[in-house]
Amino acid sequence: MLLTNLISIGGIDLIMNAVEEKIQVILREVLGLGQEYKFSDLQIRGLRNWDSLKQMELIFSLEEKLGVEFDFKDIEAMSDYKSILSIVIDKIDLE
Repeated sequence: MLLTNLISIGGIDLIMNAVEEKIQVILREVLGLGQEYKFSDLQIRGLRNWDSLKQMELIFSLEEKLGVEFDFKDIEAMSDYKSILSIVIDKIDLE
């Protein structure tokens, strides 16, 4: 897996950057965001097309592509970019 390879060459910063980039790619794909989109501004209430179906599509995509699993509490808390990033990073095993 990508994370294992990054750990072996060293650097938590590399891992965090790779995770953040992957999350951004997933968000672009699922929510139809352009390359220029400022993720720091991303909030569920700020996008018309980020509805409950898109939320579930996003969850499934994050789980599949990053190898993590979310519980109901996690899913409920994922309402903006910062919360998504924080929850995903907490779920990733860096050992």
